[in-house]
Amino acid sequence: MSNISKGYKQTEVGVIPEDWEVEKIKNVSSITTGAKNTQDKIDDGQYPFFVRSQTIEHINSYSSEGEAVLTAGDGVGTGKVFHYINGKFDFHQRVYKISNFNKKLNGYFFYLYFSNNFLNRIMSMTAKSSVDSVRMEMIANMQIPIPPSPNNKPSPTP
Repeated sequence: MSNISKGYKQTEVGVIPEDWEVEKIKNVSSITTGAKNTQDKIDDGQYPFFVRSQTIEHINSYSSEGEAVLTAGDGVGTGKVFHYINGKFDFHQRVYKISNFNKKLNGYFFYLYFSNNFLNRIMSMTAKSSVDSVRMEMIANMQIPIPPSPNNKPSPTP
């Protein structure tokens, strides 16, 4: 006998509503790293510059524009540093940028889910009590639940 309530289903990411999907991050977004070094920061720079810490530095150039989630690829912030942005920015060579979300994935929803679940994922993949670095596959192959888009829901009948 199942203890799952009616209207829900058991998946790789846990129990979710029946009308939700589960996808790998690589199937619903793009993942890249930056090209800048920490020394490239400028104290009164015009654009946000994401490095491997919670502190957002500044810079006078930008390599990206739009909605993105960023996370540290190595260092003490690995699995603990996450940023959400929708605008112009630049980012460090050891920071991962997840962006270009497809139409079924809301970027801010992704940020909330990813920032609350990624550390557990990478900790389950290592025998150590801390993680030194993240490989792109660790992000790309992570499964996430995706709620139905408001545009894809059937309209209620009057």
